[in-house]
Amino acid sequence: MTSSRKTLPSEMAALSAILLVAAVFRFWQIDKYPRALHFDEAINGLVAQDLLRGQLPELLTYDRAREPMIFYVMAPAVFIFGPTPGALRVATASVSLAVVAGAWALARELFGRRIGLLAALICATTVWSIYHGRLATRSILVPLVLSLALYASARAWRARKLWQWTIAGVLLGAVFYTYASNLFVIPAMLLTAAALVVFDRRAFLERKREILWAAILFIGVGVPIFVFRDAHPPSGPGRPGILTVFYPGQSPADFVKTVITQTVLVARMFFLNGDFEIRHNIPYRPAFDWVMAVPFVVGLLSAWTPKRRAAAGLFALWVAVWLLPTFLAKDAPHFLRSSGVLAFLFAWPAMGLMRIQKVIAARGGRWAGLLIGAALMGGSILITTRDFIFSNFLASPEVTEAFFGNDVAPILEFNRQHHTGWAGDNLFALPAPADPSAFDRAQIESLPQPYAQYLIPWAFDRSLRQY
Repeated sequence: MTSSRKTLPSEMAALSAILLVAAVFRFWQIDKYPRALHFDEAINGLVAQDLLRGQLPELLTYDRAREPMIFYVMAPAVFIFGPTPGALRVATASVSLAVVAGAWALARELFGRRIGLLAALICATTVWSIYHGRLATRSILVPLVLSLALYASARAWRARKLWQWTIAGVLLGAVFYTYASNLFVIPAMLLTAAALVVFDRRAFLERKREILWAAILFIGVGVPIFVFRDAHPPSGPGRPGILTVFYPGQSPADFVKTVITQTVLVARMFFLNGDFEIRHNIPYRPAFDWVMAVPFVVGLLSAWTPKRRAAAGLFALWVAVWLLPTFLAKDAPHFLRSSGVLAFLFAWPAMGLMRIQKVIAARGGRWAGLLIGAALMGGSILITTRDFIFSNFLASPEVTEAFFGNDVAPILEFNRQHHTGWAGDNLFALPAPADPSAFDRAQIESLPQPYAQYLIPWAFDRSLRQY
């Protein structure tokens, strides 16, 4: 029995414990907070309901051309729990939990068992990845599919088995069905291929047939969504054109100034000031708290050993590419647009923790190294617990307002009075009334839309929906 097989049970036990910690953060009071329903969440819920009725969504459908994967993720939760905000958020929180496992698998494959477990633990306890999963929108799918796709690609590169290349190609193509930033998978793959040709040409050529097969599958999976986009162009200006900070006719001086400004804004989101939108983040909180920022910097500087250089270069390349959606756009940094980096981000502080532990152990002994490493990791977890849970951040009036609490309030009051739907603290929807015709339809239809259509679905004819 190999050493790897001997340690597998303990590794699985550690991963299970990490996932349990991750689940506590992600599902804590998910039935009641935020006590509101954002417009995007309501639309997703309506489409999930249509899907359960047998009406399949188009490839890109409804408000601002939403990619369809999220509807299939949410539909089972809506079927089980009914039309509540918690049902939608359980679905995306479960995806966020899977992101932790994906971060583990990818980091383990490229950097080893210990880095994999540390990366998973940091992902499990970082506010960005936790809060992101509690927002019932599609952007959390990007890091999940990316981590699985790159993991499958790394396995295929090593094993050179056609079935693994098949899985890798399909998963890479599946990125197109996740979120608006999906197109950045194309430059990421092209740059990766170019780097392989430059730095490991022989290995690349030895695998050229398998790579070509994966590329064909990648394109084939993506073709339907590109055909649909071509056949259904947006009636107005596209979101990239509205959101970008770069524009035709921009002077060279303004262009350079914009590049410098955006670089500073994006770079400092890891240490100083993160996303200021309260729906995406504890306003201005950086990606890493001050305790974990130290291992992150150490990891960035120490990862370039001969053994890890190739994997570190690949991670650095993909992090850079998936930061482009927020670098190119207004309101940088934007944690939803840059969500792809969550697949690769946590290996860096994990490597930093390992490096710090080894340096301390070399000077003060093994137990000193373990103690310092545990103190850094534990301190970061305590800060996250304080900021996200003990502060009752999700119950704050500011968060409720950001999730359209003023529009949801009259619907919530209606449901409480009539003991139906979501009453504010129930994960399972209360049943519809026995006699819906007894209710004042004019009153119901005057409630804010589309929130009422999702939270009081029995009162609306789905054929008359406008979204």
